[in-house]
Amino acid sequence: MPQPPQQLTRTRPAPRPPCAPSTSQAPPDPPPPTVIISATAVHGIASMPYLQAKFAPYFSGKVDQDIKDFLDEYKEKANDNNLTHTQKVETVIQYIVKTQHHIWKSLPGYIDHDWDDL
Repeated sequence: MPQPPQQLTRTRPAPRPPCAPSTSQAPPDPPPPTVIISATAVHGIASMPYLQAKFAPYFSGKVDQDIKDFLDEYKEKANDNNLTHTQKVETVIQYIVKTQHHIWKSLPGYIDHDWDDL
């Protein structure tokens, strides 16, 4: 005898059992990069004005230029930039016309690196 046609039934897969909570979590996101801005000002010889700068002290050696005014201006810049007495002596010559260098280099204060004697 002929068999009755089979009915096809669709079955759904069995539901999965609930997952147990994982003991290992995903690693946390890395912290954002840290930006450090330094507010440290440059001091010392490197912070002294460049010879050609408009506000740099300069001694031309001319008769009408007062050496005391030059030294006062230079000393103020040097103090503002925290130069030591020795650094003042070593760098003052940079702000003097080259034709006067030999005179400054012969001064006892320059030879002894003694700003107070210059």
